[in-house]
Amino acid sequence: MIRFIELLDVQIKGDHAEMNIFVRMPLLLEKAIILVQDALTSFSFPVCTFIIDFFGTPMLDVASKLEIPCYIFSTSRASLLYIMLYLPTLVHNIEISFKYVDFLIEV
Repeated sequence: MIRFIELLDVQIKGDHAEMNIFVRMPLLLEKAIILVQDALTSFSFPVCTFIIDFFGTPMLDVASKLEIPCYIFSTSRASLLYIMLYLPTLVHNIEISFKYVDFLIEV
């Protein structure tokens, strides 16, 4: 059985309407961690799997703490998945910030 749970809205302080989405999303997820953890532990039955997307990766720690297998669901092409998984290697191998790179990066 698959059960979808709707959590309470998460509020962040400040003018979040003007905030860049790449700044706002991690703040919202950080505040939602406790709500997700409470929801996962409140069921009268065991949770056997937790499925998240790439933006929900902070929830990997919640699943690990509760010893629930966690999977990342990707609706993108395999090439994007490859780049996302290879990105830490690129960050390690390229010693300058990507915004200053003036050469072709081969993937």
